[in-house]
Amino acid sequence: MAGAISTAWPQSGADVLFGIGGTPEGVISAAALKCMGGAIQGRLWPRNEAERAEAIKAGYDMGQVLGTDDLVSGDNCFFSATGITTATWSRVCTTHRERPAPSRW
Repeated sequence: MAGAISTAWPQSGADVLFGIGGTPEGVISAAALKCMGGAIQGRLWPRNEAERAEAIKAGYDMGQVLGTDDLVSGDNCFFSATGITTATWSRVCTTHRERPAPSRW
């Protein structure tokens, strides 16, 4: 997800990401990108014939390109993340006076 989210972060130097990942990660990345004004496109890519059969049975078109709004249909979404270590776009959630003190970018 960090790679996908980095494409919407101007200081990252990344403009596009290509790859294969999991469906949950794609949906979470889509929510983050939608919040940041970015975009995502993807297709279902089953790992085996059983997954392909289940997806087709559920009514999914295996050739359809899914966009940001297909993965996150509403405009009322948010994304929140913190890191174990500080990185370019995530900071560690610290405590202040024994209460969580998250940082924002």
